[in-house]
Amino acid sequence: MNNNYISGLVQADGSFSITICKRKNYIWLKPRFNIVQKNKNLKILIMIKEQLNVGFYKNFKSDNTVRYEVNTLKDLNNVIIPFFIKNPLRGEKFISFLKFKFIVEIMYLKQHYNKDILWSLINIAYNMNPLSKRKNNIDIYQKYLLITENYTIINKKHLSILNLEINNYNLDKLNINFISGLFDGDGCLSVWFNKINRICINFTIVQDIHNVTLLEELKNYFNCGNIYKLTKNAYIYKVSKIKDINE
Repeated sequence: MNNNYISGLVQADGSFSITICKRKNYIWLKPRFNIVQKNKNLKILIMIKEQLNVGFYKNFKSDNTVRYEVNTLKDLNNVIIPFFIKNPLRGEKFISFLKFKFIVEIMYLKQHYNKDILWSLINIAYNMNPLSKRKNNIDIYQKYLLITENYTIINKKHLSILNLEINNYNLDKLNINFISGLFDGDGCLSVWFNKINRICINFTIVQDIHNVTLLEELKNYFNCGNIYKLTKNAYIYKVSKIKDINE
């Protein structure tokens, strides 16, 4: 199991999330890293778990999927974060990872017990994934917007550190192992007959609107194909010429 392959698969089917929990007047954060696959791909998750040596996997019979998950601060801080620093993601998912990393490191040092810092982390967590929906926690976030100016000042301090890390991090060049993992998650090969019974073939990889830069990297890597808008929030990289696919 190649490390860059794991990063590519996580780019497609993995997520870094911070759940904002509330019980009466007590608020806390739950960081989580997971990869979801269909049951037929369970072997891949078993291999990843063996490679990383942390976490667990769980089957969901309702939709025939299996999830590999790591949710302890120790494992996230000491294993998962260093792994993706060495084997980075791309596009907006990379930015989300850096925000996740920032939150986990502060929590690991137990600095989030300070209420000011906690609210700063809630703000970062709430805006971590552009396409996520946090309807269940909207009341928590609205409360954040109403708190005192002191929290806002501290939040700006933390955000400045985070933004510096985001702006100064240099990604490695795209490699074939990463692309293989990405393709296993978000790619497709298709063959069909058109109206004049001519065989057509496509190689495609889909990404959401926030990760179009990754599709541009793919186009430059293969030096062929084109990028098209698929839906309101998704784009597709497509190679249709048999000569390009073959060579």
